[in-house]
Parts: sequence; structure tokens; C-alpha cells
Amino acid sequence: MKKKVFHQSGNEATLENCPWHVTSVENVIDDVEILEKSEKKYIFSDLGYSHGNLISLLSGSLSNSSGLGNLMFQLAGLYSISQESRAILLIPMSTSLRRAFDFQKNFNNSIQFVDAKVAKRLSNDLEPTRITMTSCCSYRNLTAILFNNNRKIEKIDGYFQNFRYFHPESEKTMKKLFTFVDPVRKLRNTLFQVDEFLENVGISLTVRSARMIETNVANDDQAFEMPEEDGWFASFAKTMIVGVHIRHGMDISMNSRNRKHGHVDTPIEYYKRAIEQISNVYESVAFVICSDDVAWARRNLKLGKETAHFFCPGPREVDMAILSSCDSVIISTGTFGWWSAYLNVNATPDIYYYKHWPAPGSVMEKMTNKSEYFIKSWTALE
Repeated sequence: MKKKVFHQSGNEATLENCPWHVTSVENVIDDVEILEKSEKKYIFSDLGYSHGNLISLLSGSLSNSSGLGNLMFQLAGLYSISQESRAILLIPMSTSLRRAFDFQKNFNNSIQFVDAKVAKRLSNDLEPTRITMTSCCSYRNLTAILFNNNRKIEKIDGYFQNFRYFHPESEKTMKKLFTFVDPVRKLRNTLFQVDEFLENVGISLTVRSARMIETNVANDDQAFEMPEEDGWFASFAKTMIVGVHIRHGMDISMNSRNRKHGHVDTPIEYYKRAIEQISNVYESVAFVICSDDVAWARRNLKLGKETAHFFCPGPREVDMAILSSCDSVIISTGTFGWWSAYLNVNATPDIYYYKHWPAPGSVMEKMTNKSEYFIKSWTALE
């Protein structure tokens, strides 16, 4: 049997190896002269601050890989700054974000794509005036320093891992911005119907006899009228579906500079305690576990048959869509888990995060205001 590998880590997930069709880009800016002749203002970023760590940045060896959560923070921050400045955001058409999101659908007037030639030219030409956000997780108001001296195009680089750039004022906009493309949503929806999932979580579910009564086109949600009877529906209705994101974090555990900077592994004991705590609260609960290394997670988590669980199939975009659809989410350290929780479709989801991130006394801790990173309603666990 041929083994198919779905890439999870950022530097492996590209437009070229995407397992579904990526929507082509219309109206690509292929000449800098188009921008120069325009009367509009622009903010450009090559989205280079994605997966590499701040140590790499300061040493001049920034990684070009593309962690999904990091890319999303960059885009969210840059988009918000662009809107405040009444400018158009320019990003490379090569960004792997296009695997998950179609910005042309609702944001065609505020986000535009540039080809590789224009991206390179802008990077070189704007280098002298480039604004670099060296602190990963701090908020900085740039309004006063943008577009001075008759500049029409600004280049901004940074991580923007602080929700003050967009939350709470633009929460709805962010969820619309990061609406998953149809292939991702269809794969997400399919998971909850496959026999393996239903068998593993102990739910016998079918919707063939149900009548669809409502569809939310924006969120791809559907409401069904179910038969008034005991059995599978009663069991399903009582079951709390809890998403769990487990990050193996080889970029942390195998990189001493990252650890010294303040990154920490999420210990497996944290997940076990969270699973046990939630299991004691709800009468019927099932865990959907997504990971950048499923084999490692399965081997170390060691959940028995008494705990209903299922491991996500990947790839990473589908995993995030699955996690954001669960009733509750246990997240890892890292931005992938953060966005999986923030994009949750439920009105009041229970979100749990690891309390001891970043490392106490570290450079990253000094850069991070936890009250501007973790949403107030989320719960910290040991």
C-alpha cells in the first residue's frame, strides 16, 4: 500500500504540493510602475517572519519557511495596520496562505498580490525605509511614522503576535479573512462522518434521515431536524467534542537557541491532565487530536480504549479547520494552536492553554504581555 504523507511543518507545505486545487490569482501586479503611477497608498510585506525564530532574525539568518500560525499573525497585523492607514496590503502571490484562504473572495480591494519580480524589486527598493518589528509579541502603533516624506509604499516586517492589532474590534473581520477554502471545509466536514471516527469516539451517527432546515453560507454551518428518538442522536447530542493540538516542536526541543530565547515544549503531562480534567466534567466526551507528528503524539499520549479519541488525518489546514469546529480546544504553545482556538465557530468555546509559556526570565517573556496574547476567557492550565 502506498503511503501518503500530509505535510504539517511550515517549510514543507507549499502551493506546489497542496493536495487540492489552489484558486488562481486574478489581477496580479506584475510591474512596479503600476504602483508608482497609482494615487493609492500601499503596505508591502514578503511575509518572511513566518517560521524562523527571533534569534535567526538578529543573527541575519532569517528562515524562509512558512509556519501557518505565524503567517496568519503577520497577515492579521499587517491587514489591520493597512486599514488604519487607508492603504492596500501587498503580499507575494507565492504565499502558502493561499492553500487555506481565498483573500480575493471578500478582500480583493484591500489585499492585492504581487509576482516574484515585483516582490523582489520592492524588497530591494524599500530596504532603506523598511520598518522592522523586532519584538515578536509587543504591540506598536505605527500610524505616526507611516507614509511620511511623500512615501506611497511602505515595507513592514514583523511577527505581530499580539491580538491588540485586531482584537476585539476586528474579530469578525479576522474570522471572515481566515475563512477556509471549500476543499478544506469539505475535508473537515467529511471527518465527522467517516466510520473510523464514529467507531473510535463511540458514536453511531447518521444524518440520512435528517431534514436540513438551515444553512449558514458564510460559516458553512448546517442545521438539521432529527428524529425524536433515543439512541444515536441522544448520544451524539450529549457528547462534548474536544479538539487537542499537540506540537512535537522539533524546532524547539532540538534547537538550544530557541530554548534559550524562551520557547518551551508543551509537556505531554499537560495534555494528560487537561484530558483527565475535561473527562471528569462531562458525562460524554470525545477527543479529536491533531499534531505535527501524529506517531509521536500517539506513542506518548497513550490513551486507552476507555477514552474516546481520534487522530486527525492532516494536512495542517484541515487540522486547523477541524480544531476550530470542536466544542472545546486544548492548545499547544505556538501560533497554530492559538489560531485554531481563536477561529472557533462556537459562541463560547472552552479554550485551554499551557500556563508556563514563555520560559520565566527569558527574552521572550520580556517581549510578551500575556494579557495581550491569550484571550481573557481562555483558561491557563499547569
